[in-house]
Amino acid sequence: HTKVCRLLLDNGANVDIIDENNESCITFMLNANMVHMAKRALNKLHVKDSDKRCQKYQLDILEPERKNKKGYARSPLQVIVDNNLFELIDHPVIKQISKRKWKKFA
Repeated sequence: HTKVCRLLLDNGANVDIIDENNESCITFMLNANMVHMAKRALNKLHVKDSDKRCQKYQLDILEPERKNKKGYARSPLQVIVDNNLFELIDHPVIKQISKRKWKKFA
């Protein structure tokens, strides 16, 4: 699966694709313990514009409000915690989603 993910990411595949269980491809990568590929996919959700001196984050894919057959789809953040993938906690996108959640619920 890693080779396929690498090929897709290298050729511009969307990382906001949702499967039949309403989970993102990033969630799939994390569940399959493809941490390196998940980092590459997360990088696509963080865009730096050096001309305008700003950064943009596409965080909506990380906040699923989608039901599936088992209830609600798990977010990548939930999978990171559930699978002890703590090396991803320092990723800029994960930090940004954590900030958003902190502001929303704290």
